[in-house]
Amino acid sequence: MLIYISGVHGGRARCLRQANPPPRLIAVDYSELSSGLNWPEFDGFRCLPDWDSLDFAVHRDLVRDIVERGGLWLLLSDREVRSLASALPRCPGDSEPATVRKLAAEESSKSKP
Repeated sequence: MLIYISGVHGGRARCLRQANPPPRLIAVDYSELSSGLNWPEFDGFRCLPDWDSLDFAVHRDLVRDIVERGGLWLLLSDREVRSLASALPRCPGDSEPATVRKLAAEESSKSKP
């Protein structure tokens, strides 16, 4: 399986490397200065434009294309979760907006003092 991990500065990809069969892990970040892009266990990396110059429609289509081809895009950046949640379809049987949007809202409320 091909897994793109967005927001790699947190080191959360280590457990995925232990999966069987081992997936191909691609680091994704929005800054070439991200230290996570240099983790030797990644099979590759993709550096996207920073948030201020990112074309959201192009980004949404990129993520959609990867997922439709059987890949997995893990959103580890809160900002990306909020941005892409509005582009994702509703979950089957869910009368509310996408489950991801609900999770993002819950996470956001937890981080407030």
